[in-house]
Amino acid sequence: MSYPTLFSPAYINQLKIKNRLVMTPMGCGLANPDGTITDAFIAYYVERAKGGAALLTTEVACVNDEHGRRAQRQICLTDEGQLPMLKKLTEAVHQYDCAIFPQLLHPGVISTNAANGGNPLPGPSGITSRFLRQEARAFEREELQALVQDYVYAANLAKRAGFDGIEIHAAHHYLLHEFLSPYFNKRNDEYGGSFENRCRLLLEIVDAVRAAVGREYPISVRVSAEDYMGDESYHLEKSIRLCQLLEMHRVDAISVTVGGTENGRSHSLEPVTYQQGWRRHLAKAIRTMVNIPVIATTVIRDPDYAEQLLNEGYMDFIGMGRSFLADPEWPAKAAAGHPEDIRRCISCLRCIDNIKAEKPIVCSVNPECGHELEKRQIIRDGGEKLCIVVGAGVAGMECARILAMRNFRVSLYEREDHLGGQIWLAAQAPKKDKMQWFIDFEKTQLEKSGVDICLNYEITPDEILKLKPYLIIDATGSAPYLPDVDGIDSKLVTTPPEILGGRCSLKNKSVVLLGTGLTALETAEYLCEQGNMVTILGESKRVASGGGSNVIIGEIMRTLNLHNTVLISGRKLLKIGDDRVIFQNVDTEEVYELPCDKVIVCKGVRSCGKIYQALKGKHSNVHVIGDAAKTARIMEDVLDGYTAALDA
Repeated sequence: MSYPTLFSPAYINQLKIKNRLVMTPMGCGLANPDGTITDAFIAYYVERAKGGAALLTTEVACVNDEHGRRAQRQICLTDEGQLPMLKKLTEAVHQYDCAIFPQLLHPGVISTNAANGGNPLPGPSGITSRFLRQEARAFEREELQALVQDYVYAANLAKRAGFDGIEIHAAHHYLLHEFLSPYFNKRNDEYGGSFENRCRLLLEIVDAVRAAVGREYPISVRVSAEDYMGDESYHLEKSIRLCQLLEMHRVDAISVTVGGTENGRSHSLEPVTYQQGWRRHLAKAIRTMVNIPVIATTVIRDPDYAEQLLNEGYMDFIGMGRSFLADPEWPAKAAAGHPEDIRRCISCLRCIDNIKAEKPIVCSVNPECGHELEKRQIIRDGGEKLCIVVGAGVAGMECARILAMRNFRVSLYEREDHLGGQIWLAAQAPKKDKMQWFIDFEKTQLEKSGVDICLNYEITPDEILKLKPYLIIDATGSAPYLPDVDGIDSKLVTTPPEILGGRCSLKNKSVVLLGTGLTALETAEYLCEQGNMVTILGESKRVASGGGSNVIIGEIMRTLNLHNTVLISGRKLLKIGDDRVIFQNVDTEEVYELPCDKVIVCKGVRSCGKIYQALKGKHSNVHVIGDAAKTARIMEDVLDGYTAALDA
């Protein structure tokens, strides 16, 4: 399998880019609190360069220390003293024939007062972000001229440090996008009012930077083609005009994204429900109307699809962010003709949750992400000794995969007829098919490495001992927790695995779902798709408090509302009858009865660990991992399996 267009060279200004794969900016939280680059930051980007990316665009780089910080651990291009580590970064990346740009940013009001010394955040008109709710003020006209020089200083510093070009961030409702947006920009001077006036600050910055760095130094600008705010802002036709103006002002490339904080949705960081290519038309519209290269992101996960987008003229460069987190070797694997070996991003947004919390970058499916500096080498020292892994959820699969890479002889036992455990169940919910991608990746790697996969087989402790293995791994996962109430064994009761696994089929029924966790919400969404009328009863007054991205939860809640799902919190289950549930209002202690056709208990899960319990005194090398040890999310389970295999 080959991808001739994807791996053909192209140019941005005079800079030759070896292929069409660009890592687009994402915060990584690996800088020092003072904005200086660390060795961990360098190792993170070098890993992507080594994996075959042609151009890396760093996380947003601060251009003003006083009022322009987006986060505490964000790199800065504000001081001469930063040059040595900046040069160390660019020199390390260049060893792999990879170009690198910093992305220059002032966040405007999309920041925090704490990140900026507790001071009000400057924006076009002092309008506060309605979601971040931080105190804001308007930029004085004189300050804007100083801001232009901040960008010039940062660009000059980048050029001196060996960066191959720079990108100016004018999207996602950060400052330059705020000036472009009539929602944020209510100024009555030459920087507000008409579209041309709202473009003025960005164009002044572009012109000043171009004059400083010279004609042949590449400049890219990132724009939100559409920010989905209705009449409060602008749309694609204005974005096209903006990009044409940028081309006239000698910008060399346009990086096309969408959305921003203020629309209340995550169009720029799409959750699992968004399909590949959903916004490709926006990039193509801009590319049709300009004569400079267009870089674009649109949930691109597969090289076949990337090749198609290029051949059909949607963009000139394939932009990917999270795909490079999940698999830094995405380009190398595609170039080698082995797309099946790519570990694809499942759009769970765990990475984004960490960045929003100002923690270092992580990835649910790649335990090495953010830990490249201390990455452990996989040594083939297993000597083909037998390892038994019981349970093929994410922890068990990852453990078996790494053990096989270490040259152990591995047998993986699973009582179900499929791999994946809880993530397989999650993949059955509507629009969650990307969850299956991780199972597919693991299955392919397990088969390629010769792991003996035994499905539909619940191996016993005695059978395991008879095999005389070197290592036993209990990855038996978890089982639904059933509360101790009258009627819990009623025929009226079932659980999410029964529903999502297809063993209990319900259509056009009245269903009461007990619990408000993420699994409960996904099960409710699945039931709604089958035409059922769902009422959710929860004791907690918080929805999905046990984990899950707020963006994904928000998407599910919108779907449930469209299906008229009723969610009632503050209700304690008392009893389950033959055709009803009896519950109590936790505030008033009033008791109610609600008739239904089926009750689904979604009260969480409990760890199994039965193999470990049975063998811990009978075998010297038995371990319990993943949900079998402690219930957690995908990332923790994958990491547990990975670590256990390396420690074996």
